[in-house]
Amino acid sequence: MNLFQKGMTSCALGLLALSTVWFLGSQPSAGQEAERPGFQNLQILPENIDRERLIDIMRNWEAELGVECDHCHVDFGRDDPRTDMASDMKQPKLVARLMLENLIAFNRALTPEALDKPSDEIERVACSTCHQGNAIPPEFEMPED
Repeated sequence: MNLFQKGMTSCALGLLALSTVWFLGSQPSAGQEAERPGFQNLQILPENIDRERLIDIMRNWEAELGVECDHCHVDFGRDDPRTDMASDMKQPKLVARLMLENLIAFNRALTPEALDKPSDEIERVACSTCHQGNAIPPEFEMPED
């Protein structure tokens, strides 16, 4: 891996770490009501997530996988009655949910104690770590020693 690739990987991992903390750890402050947009079937993302945050997360995933909404969702457009974003009918959505659960667990295991390094030096894993802008990640080739 050349220096440019290492830098890009570090940047992507840093962005994932920040976005993971952002969407998993933040709650409305005392006295502030969370917007309740009525999303259905959120199983990993917080139920009280506001619309803007959810859309930002989905757009990031689209970019990291090089796909659009209809890759994972039953989406025929905003005003089409057949659109059902909550549906689990599409296999890629089920796979994405499983991969997100594993990504979160893996990143939580990357502790300073486990790696014997300060937390600010730990590179986190992101969707783009493997996918590199592709719906199906490129085949991994074991580096030669």
